[in-house]
Amino acid sequence: MKQGSTKLAPSESNVKGKHGGAYAWIIVVCLMLANTMSFVDRQIFALLIEQIKADFRISDTAVSLLHGFAFAIFYVVFGFFFGRLSDSMSRVKIIAFGIFFWSLMTALCGMAKGYISLFLARLGVGVGEATLSPAAHSLLAASFPREALGKATSLYSVGVYLGAGFAYLVGGAAIQYVASLGEISIPLLGVVKPWQVAFMVVAFPGIFVAGLFLLLKEPVREIQAGSHRRISISEKGGFVSLLKERRRFYFAHMVGFAMFLILGQGYLAWLPTFFMRTFSWEAGDVGLVMGLVILIAGTAGALSTGLCVDYMYKKGYVSGAMWISAVIAGATTLFAVAAPLVNNEVTAVVLMIPTIFLLSAPWGVAVAAIQGVTPEHYRGRLAALYVFSVNITGMAVGPTMLALFTDYIFGSEGDLRYSLALAAAIFAPLSAACLFAGVKPYRNLVLVDSPLC
Repeated sequence: MKQGSTKLAPSESNVKGKHGGAYAWIIVVCLMLANTMSFVDRQIFALLIEQIKADFRISDTAVSLLHGFAFAIFYVVFGFFFGRLSDSMSRVKIIAFGIFFWSLMTALCGMAKGYISLFLARLGVGVGEATLSPAAHSLLAASFPREALGKATSLYSVGVYLGAGFAYLVGGAAIQYVASLGEISIPLLGVVKPWQVAFMVVAFPGIFVAGLFLLLKEPVREIQAGSHRRISISEKGGFVSLLKERRRFYFAHMVGFAMFLILGQGYLAWLPTFFMRTFSWEAGDVGLVMGLVILIAGTAGALSTGLCVDYMYKKGYVSGAMWISAVIAGATTLFAVAAPLVNNEVTAVVLMIPTIFLLSAPWGVAVAAIQGVTPEHYRGRLAALYVFSVNITGMAVGPTMLALFTDYIFGSEGDLRYSLALAAAIFAPLSAACLFAGVKPYRNLVLVDSPLC
């Protein structure tokens, strides 16, 4: 059979709620906004590393545990809980609760007086943000047919880079401004540091975004809408049977993207510090330059891949999501290794542009691929498993792995650049190999055994 020659059943795009119409795109925009807020709250930490280290007198490894591990451990564990809820309860209300809670916890990060209190507040941010991915992935797959899902999930993933970019821009400006004022005293809190004010500033808008989700209507689920699609053996056997039956694709997909996220999270966590240590930049300079690079290159990368994969899908190349992701991972190796090793700051910034573009490119289609071959009543749980497998390594390991390289392999804070290059040389090729291994099983699922066909 020629690849892509099997056409989807006509009923696929006619399921109630799967029209991809105006209201579905409103949901996408709101989810993108929520994703933006989550990454502002999450990524602001990267710009504050040097100040937090100085105040608490801790090592790169200790501060990396605050950035990655403290956030990721509860983020992935509670993801299963919220994933199960997302399969049966209102997803928009789950997200509204999560946004309010993680914003509150981010504000508490700004009130922390020591390492332990900041660690606990970061745990709380992880709990709140655990609501978003399972519910959002399920909402997207329920609102769009497969031929439009790549664009929708890519637009949602743009929030990552909007959030990271705004975190750098707003955080850098806030730090610079507060530092110019000298000591600031806040009632009940006393004297606060610039890094504490930055946390409080980025937490405030989350209250309004949470309220926005309370105004949204929950899309009608396929099962509730009376869909008569074929029920596969794996669905009858339950979630575990589904995982066993499709283990080749799920394993290759999740491990491949986990390897890629280790590099991506490590880069985003340590880029500001790299420029500060290597080229003696101030926080405001890093925030402005890298904020713009991430906003422009990250957004372009996230959007372009989704458009490309949807076009390929319509032309019959149904395995495009996995194939393009594998190529991107391989291409990332060259730029991500070279960028931190150059001795000129302008050249480093120029090389960071394609690096950020590539690091951002596959994430929307990653969600589209895995949700597109998963039955709706398992999507929340599958999204939670995806979040767990990818993020427990990417978020928890990525920032700490680079810190361990710096502290224990190279032995000097000034050698952070070599840690970035080493991580790229290891994890980008591993990611590419795993994703290439997932191309064939993914194609088979779409053509032969897709639950949506």
